[in-house]
Amino acid sequence: MNYQAELNARLEAVRQMPIADEPIRLGEDNTHEMITNELFQEFNLSKYDLDETDILRAIKIESILERYDGVFRKHYALKMFYSIAKAGVIMPINLQELINRPQGMFDMILHRMHESNLIFTTNLGELELTDEGKSLAARLGVDIFI
Repeated sequence: MNYQAELNARLEAVRQMPIADEPIRLGEDNTHEMITNELFQEFNLSKYDLDETDILRAIKIESILERYDGVFRKHYALKMFYSIAKAGVIMPINLQELINRPQGMFDMILHRMHESNLIFTTNLGELELTDEGKSLAARLGVDIFI
């Protein structure tokens, strides 16, 4: 199964879910945990098959990211950016847990994303995309469905 097929299946499953009589109340902790768990599952890349279009997409993505080479030359930077884009907002500690990289590397990548005006830190200490970051996410084809 490829990523697009899985995405379509998940979206269809959500569309068909019955509406509960009693809405589920989520606290801030529950929401962050759900987002992190969803991203952990999505990053299980071994479940996706590859084909030639994936190579062409990778080449196109590389060309888009060249403008931000100070950020995306670092391994895991794109995974971090993608996680922030998919989550909408995410606590740095949750992102650190998800990425599982040494603190110095993690901080350096975040710093470069801030310098490139891709992300900002909210008043609550969460990471969120700037308008430039949202524009980049759209150009990369990131679908927000979490």
